[in-house]
Amino acid sequence: MEMLYGWSIAAELNPAARYDQLVVALGGHGEYVTDPAAVGPAIDRAFASGLPALVNIACDPAVAYPRSTNLA
Repeated sequence: MEMLYGWSIAAELNPAARYDQLVVALGGHGEYVTDPAAVGPAIDRAFASGLPALVNIACDPAVAYPRSTNLA
């Protein structure tokens, strides 16, 4: 959004927020992942937990993600 419009228009998410801890507080399985190599194992543990789960993957907010659709 910032690349297209110059500001975030839909959401202002905090990159350092621990959304995974909210899920843990509600009785689910939550993990915070900062290493790309740890994403797969974290997802495996989330499925194996048998609980509602959230794998919170830290991303660099300055890097634009590729879009698969044309917004124009």
